[in-house]
Amino acid sequence: MRGELEHALRLAEAGSLGLERSAASIRKRIESRMQPIELESIFFKSTLLGVVAGIGKRGERGPLWLTQLNRTPPNTAGRHRRGRAGAVMADAAEPRSRRWPWNPRSGAATAALFIRPELRGLFPESGWFEWAESLAGQLFREAHRRRTLRVVLNGRAYFLKLHYGVGWREIFKNWLVGKRPVLGAENEHQACRHLERHGLNAPRVAAFAREGGSPASRRSLILCRELSGCQNLEAFAKQLASRSPPSSGPSQQPLAPPQGSGKAVFSPAARRLVTGLADFVRQLHAAGLAHRDLYLCHLLLHLQPWSEGRVELAVLDLHRAQVHARLPKRWRKRDLAALLFSALNLPLHPYARLRFVRIYTGQPLRTVFQKEGAFWRAVHRRALKLRAREDG
Repeated sequence: MRGELEHALRLAEAGSLGLERSAASIRKRIESRMQPIELESIFFKSTLLGVVAGIGKRGERGPLWLTQLNRTPPNTAGRHRRGRAGAVMADAAEPRSRRWPWNPRSGAATAALFIRPELRGLFPESGWFEWAESLAGQLFREAHRRRTLRVVLNGRAYFLKLHYGVGWREIFKNWLVGKRPVLGAENEHQACRHLERHGLNAPRVAAFAREGGSPASRRSLILCRELSGCQNLEAFAKQLASRSPPSSGPSQQPLAPPQGSGKAVFSPAARRLVTGLADFVRQLHAAGLAHRDLYLCHLLLHLQPWSEGRVELAVLDLHRAQVHARLPKRWRKRDLAALLFSALNLPLHPYARLRFVRIYTGQPLRTVFQKEGAFWRAVHRRALKLRAREDG
């Protein structure tokens, strides 16, 4: 490895790294749904060489190999095209003569913008991020380089998420362990619109903006409509279990029988809730979505349909979600284990888990455990591992 690095540095000094070919290989790997990365692969080598040498084509300085990951088509400034939902998408890009979407020497940057017609008159022609930061709203969450606020625009409530860039340290930390870093609001934007096309409930994206520039400092924002008339599924389940539901309606029995009753009854309310949950998760995975944080607290139950005897769910916090043409089994296992982990402390009837498995797979339990017994045991082991990690 040391000999390869020394040889690469000599090539860098000669100005012939050939990073353009490496960048094409990176794009091809990403388009094939990001297979696990080997440390000896060309991806890792180009990463290391780009950082150490810092030399691009024609002697430009900076890790230019990385900018190819989010390259914008050239010469599209001022053009508009109409999206699926009637929204106008504007892509501002560099002139055709500039090969890279970001030039570290000049600091020029590209940008992308998506706006629903309902907000088209509110967004300025430029300075979207500064305009969003100036909005007055209720701060809901503030994490590392990310803020979430509730704002009201044109009499309607929205949730605004501002991303300030993750930093090179976070990017390299993810790549060195074979993970794809989350650079901003792009994942949530893509996941929400993907679920919208498949008819699944998720926050409806009203606006999305992303600046160009360095992936480590790139700013982005996403504005989603607030889902009203809903309650966190974890809190709802706990209230049902304590026999204090938030709203009146038919079949409002607890999830588990009262203590001391001496009789285990799988109530109609519990059966209905578990059936609706399993069916919703099955549709998410059938659509190719890996949530990666699929806990009960990230699911919402619509209360009005519940009072009418129906179960309608919505999914939140798609910040880390990934969209696949066909969801790999390992992502199904991770999502299902996270869901089971978040339900371990609920007083569920033993039949609840079996019913979930039957509805999710659409097959009799005997057939499921004969064909996929190892998979569901792995789901259970991972859920117990998550709980041990939280307790430890």
